[in-house]
Amino acid sequence: IGPTTNRFTYADNKHGSKTQIGFSAGLSTHWNIRDNIKLIVGSSYALYRAPLLDANHPFANPLYRHQHAIHVPVMICKQFNTEAADIRLGSYIGIGGFYNHIWADNFGDILNPHQYGLQYCIGFKLNKFAFEFTVYRQTNSLFTTESDMPKTSNTGGMTTLKLFF
Repeated sequence: IGPTTNRFTYADNKHGSKTQIGFSAGLSTHWNIRDNIKLIVGSSYALYRAPLLDANHPFANPLYRHQHAIHVPVMICKQFNTEAADIRLGSYIGIGGFYNHIWADNFGDILNPHQYGLQYCIGFKLNKFAFEFTVYRQTNSLFTTESDMPKTSNTGGMTTLKLFF
């Protein structure tokens, strides 16, 4: 569970929109492949919000857009663990991909409901809790057609507090 940040990045114009705060909540599993390598797979609800700029009128007021998505990350991580007495400390860094299925938005018919991209994370563990920060970048286009809009993608981050069972 935690906040998200999101902005739209415009590849052709080399600029982006202002970052807005959203929300995410979900479940993830961490599989230890080796002593210091783990695989993270999860699924979460995410609310992404950001202002959409008009490429033809850059000084006009932006339209504030939101997307409700199912976010599915897959990452491979390098772990750095320490155990002392009853305290288990650790950290990890990871890289991988994600898939977002947008199931509700206020864009109309122009939004691509299947979004995917790359992400990386850094996390810190203390006993059964973990704090993770993930940065993601969509690699396919936000829109189904590029005729009216420039190539646009989602870029942002997720800050997550995790509890392990």
